Amino acid sequence: LNMFYLTKSSTYKTKRLVEPTEKDIQSSIHLLQELHAGWVVVLNRISAQKLQLKFLHQEHGTRFNLAETIGNCARHSNHHYQHMVQAIESKGSHNE
Repeated sequence: LNMFYLTKSSTYKTKRLVEPTEKDIQSSIHLLQELHAGWVVVLNRISAQKLQLKFLHQEHGTRFNLAETIGNCARHSNHHYQHMVQAIESKGSHNE
């Protein structure tokens, strides 16, 4: 298992804490599957009217509606998914 951290120069670094086991990996996959299933239930129940509700994003100082935010979260999640795919395909060689 790796720890990810941000350096003073704003670059991400990883540090290997322990070697992952098959059980660790399967538990993580199960957690992601359950999280995704929960989001599907919630998102399918939100009305079109509620998707237009806006909020002020504290970091950006910009107003976003819920539909935009869900789209941004989906893109961001896909970005992290692609990192996992690369890690699997490289068998961890990108961390060496």
